[in-house]
Amino acid sequence: MIQCAIRISDNQWDEWLKPVAQTQRLKNVELDAGLLSEHRVTEALAANGINCLVAQDIVPSQMVQLMMDASSGTSFEDIKDAVTNVMLCGESVNVECFTVQLLLDRFEGTDEQGFIERNAAFLKQLTTAPLEKNYSVAIQVRQPMPTPMSKEWERAVRICDVAKDSRIGLYVHFHPDEWAETGTMEQFIETCYPHLKGICFHYDTRIGETLFDDEQAECARRLKLLDYKGMIVFAPMVAQSAELDKICKIAVSWADFY
Repeated sequence: MIQCAIRISDNQWDEWLKPVAQTQRLKNVELDAGLLSEHRVTEALAANGINCLVAQDIVPSQMVQLMMDASSGTSFEDIKDAVTNVMLCGESVNVECFTVQLLLDRFEGTDEQGFIERNAAFLKQLTTAPLEKNYSVAIQVRQPMPTPMSKEWERAVRICDVAKDSRIGLYVHFHPDEWAETGTMEQFIETCYPHLKGICFHYDTRIGETLFDDEQAECARRLKLLDYKGMIVFAPMVAQSAELDKICKIAVSWADFY
C-alpha cells in the first residue's frame, strides 16, 4: 500500500479538518511547513486524528537562494534553530517528507558545479535534524517543466546524485492535464524514477478539472511494480464555496487504487 494524502488550503486549513477526518481512509494531509510551528494547527490535526505526511517549503525559498549565493556569507547555521524547531513540530504530526523549493532556474552564475554541491550539502544538513522518526527531504520540481529551456529538472537530479543519500530525492508537482498533451503516464513514471519521494497531482476544481480513475489505476500499478516507497498527494485548487466533503470523498476513491 502506498501512502496517500490530500493537500489542504493554507488559508482554509481548519475548514478541511472535519471533511478529511470523516473519510476514515484518507486522514493524511499536506500543509505548508510554516503552519506547523503554530500550536493551534498541530493540536487541531492531532485532535482530529490527522497526520501531516508532507510539510512543504521547510525553508523559505528566498532564504535558500541567499544561502546558495557563494558571496552572501549566509549559512545554514544562521537558520538551523528555526528550521529544527519546525521539523520537530512536524514530527509531532507524523511528517514523513519535508520539501524545499530551491529556485534552480534562477542560478545564472558560472560555477554550476559549486552551486550543485552547495545545494547538496544544504539538503544533507536538513537530514541531520534530531528527529526520532524516519523522514525524507525532497526537492520540489515541476512536470511538465516550467519552460522548455528550464534546467530545474536536470539540476535537481544532479543535486540528488551528488548528495548520495537515500533520504534525499524529488517531490514532483505533476500537472496531468498539461502532461497529457505530450506524454503518457508510463513516460512520466520513467522520467522521475529513481529519486522519487512524492508525486503531487494538481487539478483545479474551479474550472472543472479532475483526475481520472484509469490514470490513477495505471500510476498505482506502475509504482507498485517498482516497489515505490514514497507518497501520493492529491492537490485540488478550490473556491471558497467548494464542497470539501465531496472533494475528499473523491480523493478517497483515487487513494484506494494505491
